[in-house]
Amino acid sequence: MSTDFFNRKRRFVAALLLIVFFALLLAVALRVFSRKHVNLGHRFHYLVVGTENVEVGVFNAQLDGGAGYLLCVDDRQYVALTVYLNEEECMSICEEMRKSGENCAMVSIETATISIKNNEEDITGAFRTFYDYLSLLEQEIFRLDKGATQESSKRILSILQSQFVFLGGIYHDSLPALSRLCTKTAESVGGCLMGEVYVKDLREILCEASHEYVLLTEEFEL
Repeated sequence: MSTDFFNRKRRFVAALLLIVFFALLLAVALRVFSRKHVNLGHRFHYLVVGTENVEVGVFNAQLDGGAGYLLCVDDRQYVALTVYLNEEECMSICEEMRKSGENCAMVSIETATISIKNNEEDITGAFRTFYDYLSLLEQEIFRLDKGATQESSKRILSILQSQFVFLGGIYHDSLPALSRLCTKTAESVGGCLMGEVYVKDLREILCEASHEYVLLTEEFEL
């Protein structure tokens, strides 16, 4: 075999490898750029209290009618009294508590930008519907806290529980993580309907559901 033959063979192999490389690069690019990145823009504002011992803080918060939810954000732990969907409202309550000598603060978290390849409208619609249900739960907390009767509150919560169940059923196969969160929230609301409904229990449910919702968006890709 001549040297020229081997040179041609090496050039052919090099060209083939180059083609394969660019083909793989193109495939990756198509996969990345064919996806849509959607910012849901859902923010949650937690009213938290300062404490040296979180277990004691949780107990005291629940004793005072708060959620006593252990909120973990950026490797820090907070004891949340409640959560608001409106930032100004949370800040206003926080400032009032500070004036009365309470050691409190506001901690805000936001849904992550989600990556979607197909069915953008259906998927974003599911997430936004879940958020709307959380908003309804917040409104019911306000109503009960301002003196709504047990009968009235249970009627509203029963409807809301059914909506969580229905949403979870629709997306059982296509969005299993969101479906599980819907089911879990429905079960928590249903548990409150077994006896007297307490504001602190609903606050804890809203804190947990909103926090897990944000965590779900951080891991979401479909």
